[in-house]
Amino acid sequence: MNERSRARTLAARLTASLLALALAVVVLSALGERSGVFRELLLARASGWVAAGALLAALAISPWLRLRTWLKKSTGVTQVPSAAGLAALRRAFGMAAAGCGIVHGAYALVFVSGTWPLLSSAPWLRAGLAALVALVALLVTSFDGVTRRLQLQHWKALHWLVFPTSALVLAHVILGPFGQPRMEVGLAGLLATLWALRIIPARPAGKTHEPASKA
Repeated sequence: MNERSRARTLAARLTASLLALALAVVVLSALGERSGVFRELLLARASGWVAAGALLAALAISPWLRLRTWLKKSTGVTQVPSAAGLAALRRAFGMAAAGCGIVHGAYALVFVSGTWPLLSSAPWLRAGLAALVALVALLVTSFDGVTRRLQLQHWKALHWLVFPTSALVLAHVILGPFGQPRMEVGLAGLLATLWALRIIPARPAGKTHEPASKA
């Protein structure tokens, strides 16, 4: 087993453990609800937040990859996470976000009454559906065998869809009737920070700016 395969295996185990812990907390919280309606809403909302959390974790890996490169080139620090390990974590968290998104959408459609009739008219549901479709597309192209079979030459560029997808998730949360302002503001702030860190070009290592000469 090569380094990439080992990294993916470890990342999958770590992500699965975190998801199992999160889902256990969700289920235990739902069991404490006496009202069936509130229990259904809690499970629907909580599964959605777990999906959003996994997506945030995937987005946060790219800044860590940049920090790793800077630490190695600028400070000489060698004990840093491997690039293969971080890339495997990003992949695992992205796949977890898609999987939890599928569970969230399916549960809401099947168990939360009134979701189907609103699907074509409510902006927050349409945003959520669009985000889910994009996440599924990203999930499919995360498998090497699929990209080879479909002969996808630009699948890495396709993964830039994660940014509009995260914007759709934010719209789904903010426009929905069940959100909590503090969590919505926190999600918006984290996403804005991660977008900025990902889009801002990295400064070449070792390059310094000369002070401006006085006139």
